[in-house]
Amino acid sequence: METNSSTPNDSTTYTVHSCEAPLKNRLGKVLGGIVIVAIGALLFARNAGVPLPYWLFSFGALIFALGLFTWVRHSFRRPGGLVFMLIGALLVTSKIVTGFAIAPFFWPITIIAAGAWMILKPQRKHHRWEARHVYASRQWECRKQTQQ
Repeated sequence: METNSSTPNDSTTYTVHSCEAPLKNRLGKVLGGIVIVAIGALLFARNAGVPLPYWLFSFGALIFALGLFTWVRHSFRRPGGLVFMLIGALLVTSKIVTGFAIAPFFWPITIIAAGAWMILKPQRKHHRWEARHVYASRQWECRKQTQQ
């Protein structure tokens, strides 16, 4: 985070760089740890004989969990996680509800949704590589400061 400050007697502006890890990276680590602990606990419970639903360890449940993780990590602002959650929910529902066959329509719906997303997504004002370059240069400056 950059802040500009100037002293009352001097008109020079100083730029201060924060060398603390961004909150987003910390949140991702915490959520990743929670997900791994939850998966381990569920596997432990299954191996200990606790009766769990059979669909809990399916591909659809994994896709749903990844979507939830992505959506929470991006502070509920990006719809990508919702898309994965919807796909996972449809796959899990097809395992639970008899007669609800999504398998023949899964890939066509996915391809149509991807095309619609490409058409309707908003334009970005900057490219990701620019943001990564700024972040990398800030990290380099922080490393130089800590080594001195």
